[in-house]
Amino acid sequence: MIGKRKFATGTKRIFTLIISVITVFSLLPLTGCEKEKKIEDYPEPEIIETENTSPSEMTKIMEVAEEFSDEMTEEEFEELIAIPDPFESDHFVYCPDAIPVSLARGFRDKPKIIINAKYILQAVYEGKNNVEVPEKDAISNHDFQAAIDLAKLSNPIAAGIDGGNSEDGTAFFIMNFPRIILHGDEEAGDEVEVEEADADEIKSKSESLLDYVVDTINNNVSPEDSDIEKAEAVYKALASDFTPVMREQNVTEYVIDDDGTAYVQPTLSHTLIEDFPEGELDNLEISQLYQFILTQLNIECMTVASYGNYTSQNVEELDDLMSDNWYEVWNVVVCDGKAYNCDLFFEIAVLQKQRIKNQYADPDMTYFGMSDALRNKSFEANKEKLAEYTFKDPYETEACQVKGSIVPVCAEDYYLR
Repeated sequence: MIGKRKFATGTKRIFTLIISVITVFSLLPLTGCEKEKKIEDYPEPEIIETENTSPSEMTKIMEVAEEFSDEMTEEEFEELIAIPDPFESDHFVYCPDAIPVSLARGFRDKPKIIINAKYILQAVYEGKNNVEVPEKDAISNHDFQAAIDLAKLSNPIAAGIDGGNSEDGTAFFIMNFPRIILHGDEEAGDEVEVEEADADEIKSKSESLLDYVVDTINNNVSPEDSDIEKAEAVYKALASDFTPVMREQNVTEYVIDDDGTAYVQPTLSHTLIEDFPEGELDNLEISQLYQFILTQLNIECMTVASYGNYTSQNVEELDDLMSDNWYEVWNVVVCDGKAYNCDLFFEIAVLQKQRIKNQYADPDMTYFGMSDALRNKSFEANKEKLAEYTFKDPYETEACQVKGSIVPVCAEDYYLR
């Protein structure tokens, strides 16, 4: 690799357009065309602007978004997002299409988005690119992009996907960790190609993460434990297994390989599934992993984020990590109607110091089960900025169609401190 530079902010929009074109042709075998068609017979790919959109254009977008509105009752919603008993057999069983309750709530009035997100997650798990969708579950392309975002937020294995659906919504095409490749030719001009990351590499990373999740649950959680006891056990296990690190987010790069091939990757600068094998996770990644595991256990868990003020904990390892950081990400866990703040990133940093003297030291659980009052003693969130994490600034520059739930009040401490 001989050179890198930051790429323009418009890259993702160009990338989405290219994916849309690829989707049109990839889905042709699934649409049952009766006669040969020319390229001019197909509609232009729809481009949804996320900024500088005129009022008239926004009205059209909202009309499309409301096309399939069909609000559910609470009972229907619970049935839709229900996860099978993870311990129905003798050991834990993974549910590939599980979606966190808090993220799903934003689509109670548009359940087909949730359903399509589940189809997407199942396709990612099975390694499929082209999938047919029952006509009764068809949605617009605008809503399908919301389903893509919902899937990416729900499961770290789907973090690198992009794609689109057919005009009638009865089929979709996805790619996992796609990249744009620019082939330069003096006579023919530049040729643009989009390819998916190596399938074996994706499978290896996915299986590695899933194996860890399954082993962590089987080795630390008992089916007879209460929800808060399960959450506590998983928290302790994660705190013991990883090292904290701060990374730059959303750095899209233009890269030239040694053979002269140029390409850009309009994705997050890194993802949990990519960093997991190294054992070093930042505050967002460790929070996403915790949410992922608790969701599998049918425990409501949110990944929340906020700007705020950090108060020194007199732990050099943690103070150094937070010295230039005004933004923190952690979890809010809801058990038996009570909400608790849980900050694994802080916990891991403190444990690193303890293990300098004793390499077998266990987490002291200082940052598990915190009330808002106790949370504020280490990091006081700006209440106006506190929200469920949904790819928003500073981690993503593009708008996300997933609307997070309101962060609940954490009134009590779990431990008597």
